[in-house]
Amino acid sequence: MKLKLSYILLLILLISTILCQYDLLKKRFVLTYTNPYCSWCNDNQVDEIQFIPSKTIFIRMFSPADPDFLADLLWMRTSYYFGSHTVTDQDYFYLYYLLSRITDLSPKWEFPYVMGGIILFLEAQAPKQALAIIDKGILQIKNSWELFFLKGYILWKAYNNYEEASKQILSSSLKKGAPSYLPLLAASFSLKTSNKMFIEGFYKIILNTVKDPAQKQLILKKMERLKERDG
Repeated sequence: MKLKLSYILLLILLISTILCQYDLLKKRFVLTYTNPYCSWCNDNQVDEIQFIPSKTIFIRMFSPADPDFLADLLWMRTSYYFGSHTVTDQDYFYLYYLLSRITDLSPKWEFPYVMGGIILFLEAQAPKQALAIIDKGILQIKNSWELFFLKGYILWKAYNNYEEASKQILSSSLKKGAPSYLPLLAASFSLKTSNKMFIEGFYKIILNTVKDPAQKQLILKKMERLKERDG
C-alpha cells in the first residue's frame, strides 16, 4: 500500500512539474514567430524545447538508473534542433542550454564538449559559451588534447590572446594522442605576444617537455631567429 502511494505521489509530482514549466514558459515567451521556411518542423506550433526540464534532476526522473541513455536521447534532439536551424534562420538560442543538460547527464562523454565548442564558436558565434562548455569538459576529462587545443584556438581567433592560447596549446601537446606539431605551434603563438620575458620562459618550458629531437631543433632555430631579431 505504501509503495503504491509513493508511485502515485511521484506521478503527481512529475505532472505538476511539467504543468508548472509549461505555464512559466507561456508567461515568459508571450510572442511567437511563424517560420515560413520550415515546413517539416513544429517551431510554428509550440516552443521547441519547452518540455525539456531546466534542472537535470527532473530529467533523471524519467530514467534514474541510466542518465547516459537520457543524454543520448537529448543529443539526438539537439542534433535535430541544430540541423533545423542551420537550414532556416541560423538562430541557435537554445544550443548552449541543451549542451549543458547533456553534459550534466553524461559528464565524461567527450564528444558533446568538443562538438559543442566548435558549433557554438563557428556557427552560433558565441565564443564565451564555447569556452564555458570547453572549460566544463576540461574539468571532467583532463586528458583530452582536443579540448585544450580548442580552448587555445578560440582564445587566439576570438580574443587575440596569444599568451593564453600558447599555454593551452602547449598543454594540449602533452596529452596522449596529440599531434606532434603542437609544441611548435605553441612556440609560434608565444612569439606574437611581444613579451620577451614570457617568450624566453615559455621556450625553456617547451624545450624541457618536447622529446622529439627534430622538434627541439626547430624550436631552437626559432629562438635563434628571435635573438637575431632583438639584436
